[in-house]
Amino acid sequence: MNLVNNELTQPLFIAAKNKSPVEATLRFAFGGSFSTTLDVAPAEYGKFSFGEGQFTFNGDGSSLSNLDIEGKVEDIVLQLSPMNKVTAKSFTIDSLARLEEKKFPVGESESKFNQINIINHGEDVAQIDAFVAKTRLDRVKDKDYINVNLTYELDKLTKGNQQLGSGEWSLIAESIDPSAVRQFIIQYNIAMQKQLAAHPELANDEVALQEVNAALFKEYLPLLQKSEPTIKQPVRWKNALGELNANLDISIADPAKSSSSTNKDIKSLNFDVKLPLNVVTETAKQLNLSEGMDAEKAQKRADKQISGMMTLGQMFQLITIDNNTASLQLRYTPGKVVFNGQEMSEEEFMSRAGRFVH
Repeated sequence: MNLVNNELTQPLFIAAKNKSPVEATLRFAFGGSFSTTLDVAPAEYGKFSFGEGQFTFNGDGSSLSNLDIEGKVEDIVLQLSPMNKVTAKSFTIDSLARLEEKKFPVGESESKFNQINIINHGEDVAQIDAFVAKTRLDRVKDKDYINVNLTYELDKLTKGNQQLGSGEWSLIAESIDPSAVRQFIIQYNIAMQKQLAAHPELANDEVALQEVNAALFKEYLPLLQKSEPTIKQPVRWKNALGELNANLDISIADPAKSSSSTNKDIKSLNFDVKLPLNVVTETAKQLNLSEGMDAEKAQKRADKQISGMMTLGQMFQLITIDNNTASLQLRYTPGKVVFNGQEMSEEEFMSRAGRFVH
């Protein structure tokens, strides 16, 4: 099956150099399952281009939400400016999605850009072996909630022939009520449409529109808080000597159930950072080497940079250093803060933070 070349689809044919941009092969089984293969032709859309590719879609026929997707596209180029571009040898996707009981989305997917090059004035500035985006949705056992995990991975970043390491960042949301999410979206959209109808000038006033967005989000946020979800954001970076890591963990409160007189939105907040000094220093040295310094100068400069940062951090009581590891620890519950082992009120903590900011 080929795409028809008409007025609507003509831009796609132009981008594919007058070839059919996609060719589809469809297969259906008696049980209702189906399989579709899309062959994608090389194309160029302005500053974005890619080579040939193929995607396969498999489903069981019970719902379009029950779908498996596999695909690959070669030779991706994004032209950022006349002198700067990003290229990737290939892009792959592998996704498995299901809808349980017609309301609980579950499944997992992985999208991956392979062999990435960042190019400036024809020279390779940096290379990345792979950039991976992973999504996982699981239903919470015995509850009508789901857990969502979004993870982004940077595998082997190289700059100036120096391998700087690999990193990972995740956003994890636990105990999310999908029914509440749908209700939030519906009510938010209805309210926004009413605001735009009553005040059409908002469409041309970005600042005012953002204020309305923020107000409506705050108004309907309690819908999402009823399940009292937990939000986690772990971050880590590792090189040959070890790993730097940080984690933010927020437990959300249902305002209708909260007994706090100071904060009805948060049950607790924990923030931890651990920076082994040898790993931090090695990272700084690698960056210095990537800029063309010789090994001895790069090491001396790294030692000086990290020593200065640690001294400043201790002076402002932002970090503690033990066993050659710099740490920051924050524990918050409404009315009480424990910062690096020192207990204080919210007011004392905000006063200290204010002094640092100013």
